[in-house]
Amino acid sequence: MKESKVPTIAVINVVGSTIAREADTVLYTRAGPEIAVATTKAYSAQIAVLLLLALRLASERRTCPSSEIEKYVKALAELPEAVERTLEKHEHIRNLAARYKDSEHFFFIGRGVDAALCSEASLKLKEITYIHSEAYPAGEMKHGTISLIEPGRPVAALATGDELFEKTMGNVEEVKARGARVLLVTREGRELKQGICDDLITVPDVAEFARSLAAIVPLQLFAYYIAEARGLDIDKPRNLAKSVTVE
Repeated sequence: MKESKVPTIAVINVVGSTIAREADTVLYTRAGPEIAVATTKAYSAQIAVLLLLALRLASERRTCPSSEIEKYVKALAELPEAVERTLEKHEHIRNLAARYKDSEHFFFIGRGVDAALCSEASLKLKEITYIHSEAYPAGEMKHGTISLIEPGRPVAALATGDELFEKTMGNVEEVKARGARVLLVTREGRELKQGICDDLITVPDVAEFARSLAAIVPLQLFAYYIAEARGLDIDKPRNLAKSVTVE
């Protein structure tokens, strides 16, 4: 990018790191040191900073009313409380982890922003539990992924958004019909069909703009407790390094 004279912005936590030195502009997340190789808070902090950057650009370009921007900023400010409420459910998540700890394969499905959440949740699970895990956009499930579903196969379905909720539930019904064991992640207060899932994790009903940041916490905890139940070194997973120094 620098050779092409393209302006660069670094969103990073470590002051004075290579990326920070090389970029034209730096946005520090100020998340503090993270000892574990499998990063968690850095992920959340970077998303929060990128959302703020998007809001600032919207303000500068006047593509979003100031009243809307204020609403979005308020939603982000409410996130710490939402995360605290989620962490209070740690025993429930630990119990769920005990049920899934012996899984050999695990699939995550979701639509829209939830599809991106699936990628992070799947990454954390495979990094620290060594369970084979894959994330798939739920809308593409019929294009091959569904052939991998068999009786007892664990499938985590993320349905934290509102607009695509019913479509995701359609995918859930399809994998349930083929014998999958479904762990559903959705917002609190959602009305669900009887028997739509085997296990349930709910996240606080914060503004949808910021809901994904609250929803990733129980999924990271889920991976943590599975790794703990399997007796693994959670902070230092095998074959992984804190900093990747080779291309």
